[in-house]
Amino acid sequence: MRSLPEHLNNDTKTVEIGSAVLDTLYNKPGTKRETKKMNWKVLVFSLFAFLPSAFGQYCGTEYQARFLVHVQQIPPERSTGFAGWFILPNVMNTDPFRTYTMAGMIFRSDKRWLETMAGLRLDNKGKTETTIDVRVLDQSLPWLEIFTEVEYSLTTRQWYFSPILTTSLSSGTIGIKAGAEFDFFLHPQRTSIFYGPRVSVHFPVSESIVRNVAFATAYRLQVNGEPVIRQYLLFNF
Repeated sequence: MRSLPEHLNNDTKTVEIGSAVLDTLYNKPGTKRETKKMNWKVLVFSLFAFLPSAFGQYCGTEYQARFLVHVQQIPPERSTGFAGWFILPNVMNTDPFRTYTMAGMIFRSDKRWLETMAGLRLDNKGKTETTIDVRVLDQSLPWLEIFTEVEYSLTTRQWYFSPILTTSLSSGTIGIKAGAEFDFFLHPQRTSIFYGPRVSVHFPVSESIVRNVAFATAYRLQVNGEPVIRQYLLFNF
């Protein structure tokens, strides 16, 4: 059975981290009502932060944690602007430790947006990889949200295709979505396919700080490979 780093097995620290993050984003001093709301958000955040890693350790399943920062800046009365991503693909893996940075343009309408970007992957061993990346979000259907990413690596000549299909289960203050995600890695010498269910929780935040925070958990199966539990922590600016 694979064991995780000590800091992921400590219930108290996980709750403290969840409480600190949500306190920074949400807490407004004053009323008992706000305190009750805060306690509920801390509980949801803590469960999503702790349970998947604990389940992975118990079952001996590989656990991955992905950190993402997403920026969209569009001038008023315009439909185009700047788009950028900063991604730590798996903070559990430090050998090598990788980063992925992308920047480009966004084209936006009422129910859709499209980003076209150039990207650069780096690791702590000096390896670099340049990419072209296109990401699309379609929310035109009331019952289905479709996110699609298409990437081509100029360095490895690999294509990457990733559709994510979700539907909303809750439209309250804390939004909950469920669906499925797929990853297709298409290389001249090999092909890898991942697929599986995912659940995400979305916390709206003040526009002056960050638009929203999303915490997603996916149980990813691999064709001719071992399953993986992956969590995503996404900050949208």
